[in-house]
This record gives sequence, structure tokens and C-alpha cells, in this order.
Amino acid sequence: MASLVSIANEALILLGQETVQHLVQDERAGRLFLGVWESVRLAVLQSHPWKAAKARKQLPALATAPAFGWARAFQLPRDCVQPRQIGDWPADDAQFSDRWTQEGRTILSNAAAPLALVYTRDVTDPDQMDALLRRALAVKAAERLALALTGTAEMQQAMGLLYQAELPQARHASASASSPAEVDGRSSWLEARS
Repeated sequence: MASLVSIANEALILLGQETVQHLVQDERAGRLFLGVWESVRLAVLQSHPWKAAKARKQLPALATAPAFGWARAFQLPRDCVQPRQIGDWPADDAQFSDRWTQEGRTILSNAAAPLALVYTRDVTDPDQMDALLRRALAVKAAERLALALTGTAEMQQAMGLLYQAELPQARHASASASSPAEVDGRSSWLEARS
């Protein structure tokens, strides 16, 4: 059973530090880990469409339309870290920037309601993450903690390089849990246009 303590301990081991039994505020390593954990988790989740964090929702239009430029506004879910697809449009493709825009935690669009959303959600339970995602989080946490715990910029740089080296394997493992169309990043809509 994975736990936040096990992710913290993996990061601490990478840094040559003593492990902890509990993440408590009176232990320096635990306090430092808890201080960076949320930003590390959110940054890693936002960086890739991890299957362990994939979610779908139908968004109703908000009662108040945007002041101008768009017909409808849609509130992003509270757990949304990164939109991946809005309606039939990939969220990371500038070709569709005339179909929608994001302002803060709101999507503006002329699309009819409800608006289909595929997104990366915030996953806080390590048991809902695959092993390689947990490893990526531990290495990224080690990078963030290196200077504070070891006092050396070289260790921080080494952890950054390790993160970059291990990230492709974690992303590939996540993508391999998909259909071939999803793995190569092309939707059936894009296939039809090719």
C-alpha cells in the first residue's frame, strides 16, 4: 500500500537522508517535504495527461454569460489541474483557440451546453497513482528538497537530471494504458482530417 510517507522516504533516500516514520511538523525533513508536496504534485500532474489522473465531466453553462466575445462560460471542476480536451478540441492545440479560451478557472466558448471536458484531476491519494508516477513525484520532491537538506546545488542539479531521465519511462507507461489513437496523441477527429 503506497503512502505519502513512502514517497517522502524515497525522496529522502535519493538525497542520502534518514527516512521518517511519520510526516510530522516537528521533524525537519517531514516539515520540508510537506512544504513542497502540493506544488510538486500539481506541477508533475499538470505536465502530462497521466491516465491515473484522467477525468471527464459535462459542464453546465454558468447563469451569467461573459460580458462580450463569447456566448457562454463554464466553471472548471475544483479538482481540475489541466484541461486536456474541451468539446471536440484538444486543449493544447492552438488551431482551436477560436473555439474556446480559459480565463482563470472558467472556460469561455460559443459551444452549446453541456460542454464535454477531459482533464487532469488533482490526485492526492498515492494508491490511485501507478508506481512510476509515484517515483516521478519522489524524484521531483528530491530535486526541490536537495538544497535545503544537503546544502549542495550539485545534488539539486543531479536530482533534476534524474527526473528528466526517468520522466519519459513514466509517461510511456501511462500512455501505454490507452488505445493506439490516444498513445500517438491523435484523436479520431484529427485522424479524419488527415
